[in-house]
Amino acid sequence: VSAMGSILSHEIKNPLASISGAAQLLQESSINNKEALISIIIDETKRIESLIDRVELLGEVSINALNQINIHDVLDKVKRNSSQGYGSHVYFVEDYDPSIPLILGDFELLVQAFHNLFKNACESVKKKGGKIFVKTSFHSGIAFSTTGEKNKKLQLKVSIMDNGPGVSKNIISDIFDPFSTTKLGGSGLGLSIVSKIILEHGGIIELDDVKEGACFNVYLPVFFQR
Repeated sequence: VSAMGSILSHEIKNPLASISGAAQLLQESSINNKEALISIIIDETKRIESLIDRVELLGEVSINALNQINIHDVLDKVKRNSSQGYGSHVYFVEDYDPSIPLILGDFELLVQAFHNLFKNACESVKKKGGKIFVKTSFHSGIAFSTTGEKNKKLQLKVSIMDNGPGVSKNIISDIFDPFSTTKLGGSGLGLSIVSKIILEHGGIIELDDVKEGACFNVYLPVFFQR
């Protein structure tokens, strides 16, 4: 908590410095330059608001309603949206298991979690030749020991793998901690929020050890009709 407070203070001071500098120049500037300075103030203010909103989400993830969900519907929505925006330069390769059972979850929160994973992958690959592999699979015998629960069955697995440069060794050990990032201009909150959302759904996320690129595996409990 102490480290988070210190880094959050640093993260907020950066846009505040830009706002302060723009405001001072605004007092002395000509009319022609005012629009650009006002734009800086508005943009940096929004950046602070966004940062605070994301930090608040780390404190408590509110699942509105648990519904039966096909994880492929979540992934298809994320892929469709990303391919029209930040992932327009990426070639997506899907390897879906059509027989996997449903899960219980909050559709929009899961979309948010996978958007963060897709966005990180899209930003890490090259503008030409960038590929993201999305794979789903069902493992009837797989079980994990999680906090407060032992040998919990997390049988649905979603893998997001890219052909980018991979994760820096400097942050591998704390990659899911808040503000852990080597990305220029990044807040380091994306993977923390992903981890929080997946945990609230009874699952876990891990960074797989692969030779090339990066691979994140998400494990979730499946829903069986009784």
